[in-house]
Amino acid sequence: MSFVHQIRVRYGECDMQKVVFNAHYMAYCDDAVDTWFRSELTP
Repeated sequence: MSFVHQIRVRYGECDMQKVVFNAHYMAYCDDAVDTWFRSELTP
């Protein structure tokens, strides 16, 4: 089974070096898991 969930990193989620701030990774993972469950459980 494979699952691809693409996200768009927003400007406010980056620091001054244009790197995603670490605190946002958990939100990305939560969104991916939620999207996976919705794709698997939706008839």
